Amino acid sequence: MTAHRPGLPASDHWRDKLPRRLRARLDHEGTHTGRRRLVVAASAAVAVGLVSRMTGYDVPRDWSGKALAGWEAAVLMAIAQAVIVQELDRVVLVEVAVRVDHYVSRLPRAIQREVHGAIAFVEQAAFLDGFVRRTSNLDPRERGKILQRWSGTNDVRQLAARAIRDMCLMGYFSQAASWK
Repeated sequence: MTAHRPGLPASDHWRDKLPRRLRARLDHEGTHTGRRRLVVAASAAVAVGLVSRMTGYDVPRDWSGKALAGWEAAVLMAIAQAVIVQELDRVVLVEVAVRVDHYVSRLPRAIQREVHGAIAFVEQAAFLDGFVRRTSNLDPRERGKILQRWSGTNDVRQLAARAIRDMCLMGYFSQAASWK
């Protein structure tokens, strides 16, 4: 007999013939959170976390970068504030971002992608040092410590930290006011 034909014999005690684990699962069906609900909840938590880490940047007013997005300019300003020892006002920090943007806009597309990746990595990878917040939201001294620590490693952290640091220094020291 197959399931497609009518007249299957009915058994009142069919559950008793099932394996013990399957019987227990059927008895508790509907009383536990399903895997699908868990995946949906985890996905929602990840989405909220990503949105919170990727918004709220202090983008320079009227930013119209040729190669860099506004959030990347904000990250460069934060890194420049940490790398350059003296206190800098916002006008100088914005000019650092403008000069780095001009420099990056002249690089080949493949190198520009690497710069974008390095900025994103340096910004989001503060959790590798135990911080919950992104790098630009940390105190300038903490940012400097992270970059200093990463510069001593022998991996991608070193490459990204040094590249961003060097671009910020280039953007600062290419200003005539920095030499006074």
